[in-house]
Amino acid sequence: MRNKSLLLTFASLFALVGCNSGGGEITPKSITLNVNSLTLDVNEEYTLKATVTPENAKYDGISWKSSNQNYVSVNGGVVKALVGDKQATITAYVDLNKNNAPDENEPNATCSVSVNPVIATGVTLNKTELTLTQNQEFTLVATVTPSTATYKVVSWTSSQEENVAVDSNGVVKALKENSASTITAFVDLNKNNVLDENEPNATCEVTVKQNVIPTGLTLSPKSLTLDVDEEATLVASVTPIDATYATITWVSSDPDNVSVNDGVVKGLVGEST
Repeated sequence: MRNKSLLLTFASLFALVGCNSGGGEITPKSITLNVNSLTLDVNEEYTLKATVTPENAKYDGISWKSSNQNYVSVNGGVVKALVGDKQATITAYVDLNKNNAPDENEPNATCSVSVNPVIATGVTLNKTELTLTQNQEFTLVATVTPSTATYKVVSWTSSQEENVAVDSNGVVKALKENSASTITAFVDLNKNNVLDENEPNATCEVTVKQNVIPTGLTLSPKSLTLDVDEEATLVASVTPIDATYATITWVSSDPDNVSVNDGVVKGLVGEST
């Protein structure tokens, strides 16, 4: 009987040891997120909440990764939209392999994030009025606000194309004397090549005046005496006052002795004229 009791005792101890030897840390099996998709405005934030199962699983923490950190960032589950009209996928995972990347054997969950576009609300031009002569050109510069707007392509139209033309770069050209036109710059949000009521825009009134041929040119002073390296400025007056011309050209009869640059005269050599 004593030998049987001893055998039973050893058997019981072995059974107890066998039961405990199967113990240890419980590995995470899955992760779920409180939402599977998000739509955010630029600079808007949202905190994702991750739940690991089983509840008593042992792990160091939840890791987070964005498929495009430049568009949508994530830090400790806090998602932030950075660029309008973009998308990214946020992944929550338990980094069992300790390699800072979600692997196939690691529990993970994803959330698709879409960022709303930033809508343009205003347009301004560097000029609101222009007076040109026939064939003269001027480049209008349009500024779209806000500067972070997703779509900032500016379209251009002329109310009277036979009078004043405008190209896709805002270059205005006067075509017909004694005429006028309204140039409109707008952001074509509706992508229909037409200015609609809800689209931001700005206008410039262009007047094309008649060419007036210059009939006279006078200089002041009429004579100069300079020392070597001394400079003086000549003033040119064109008549009539409303004459239209591109520019005044300056020429020295003896550039080795006296130079001229845009009306600025300089003496170079002594005892010369």
